[in-house]
Amino acid sequence: MTLSGTLSKMIRILCPNFPESWFLPALTGKKICVSSIWHRWREASVQLLVKQMTIQDRLSELRTRFEGCEIAAFADLSTQMVLASSAGKGVPQEQLDTLCAEACEALLSNASDVVKSAFSAPQNAAISYSVVPRQGYNRVYVTSPETPEEAICLQCIGRTPVGDILSASCSLLSIVGSDI
Repeated sequence: MTLSGTLSKMIRILCPNFPESWFLPALTGKKICVSSIWHRWREASVQLLVKQMTIQDRLSELRTRFEGCEIAAFADLSTQMVLASSAGKGVPQEQLDTLCAEACEALLSNASDVVKSAFSAPQNAAISYSVVPRQGYNRVYVTSPETPEEAICLQCIGRTPVGDILSASCSLLSIVGSDI
């Protein structure tokens, strides 16, 4: 068996989920570039891992990215249900329900109409985020124009880097929306 054939067999064993054609550029020609094969395998493994991340994993990653973020939740505002959540400590369902209800109030209710009129926004305009300060913590609610019924709900203690959280939450919503 040639070196190319051995490497091809090894790739099929190590990477059964990846098409062999993905590695062909590294196997063809007079020189076999093992480094190229390794880099392609590593890239493909990372891509597969990212695709296999659950909403729960993504929420955990979001929560741990920001110091002081205690709770990250993904909610369906149309049903007023938290579909997935991540918390540093156990969080009772009642607290998640309250978080979701407050997100609905902040983003969809008459209170949001008052905010729209205060800023002279059209009544059909969607509010894409809301920051609700509380005693000792802040709650941040983020939705997107593409899926206004889905929201990321966060509870953070201490200083809250709202701009960074909004950016990360919008990215997460675009990924989660494409996964569902």
